[in-house]
Amino acid sequence: VLYARCFLLAIIVAGCLKDQKDLKIISGYFLAGLVAGALAELYQYKTGNFTIESLYIDRAASLRGDPNETAMFMVAGIPLAAYWLTQSSKLFVKATMALVGLLLIFGIILTESRGGFVALAAVTVGLPCWSSTNESRPLPAASLSAVRTMLDPCAPATHDVRTTVEPAGHSLSPPSLDRP
Repeated sequence: VLYARCFLLAIIVAGCLKDQKDLKIISGYFLAGLVAGALAELYQYKTGNFTIESLYIDRAASLRGDPNETAMFMVAGIPLAAYWLTQSSKLFVKATMALVGLLLIFGIILTESRGGFVALAAVTVGLPCWSSTNESRPLPAASLSAVRTMLDPCAPATHDVRTTVEPAGHSLSPPSLDRP
């Protein structure tokens, strides 16, 4: 029920798309909103004014107030940015989409969302596989993984603790995070 309005809106918008120009406009607005969210997260990071703050964890969430939902939206924007990066012949658009992709990845890191990182990992594997099926859209397989790896040192201090897979019966999280 929570996302019913979003799905209904997506169906209505999809019915309005007639050609590639309409797709460019809609995806451009979507990416602009995500960039605004990522910039708001960068602002939270730089000012230290996170949406969720505690002794052990600081999480940014600009779009909906929930870091996990924010990460979900940002992960959804990465394939769009990659699509327009590979489809455009203009250098300015390519550079802009590369910057958008970097901002979205950095925004996902700042949310500290474990699900966001799993989805980001799936995208970094899935996009190169998708692009390799169509020779007209080459996207180097290592590029997205390399970008994510380069941004890891910029992540907040609890990033490793929150994204490490825990063995059964053991917790790697600080004690206060284990309480219900």
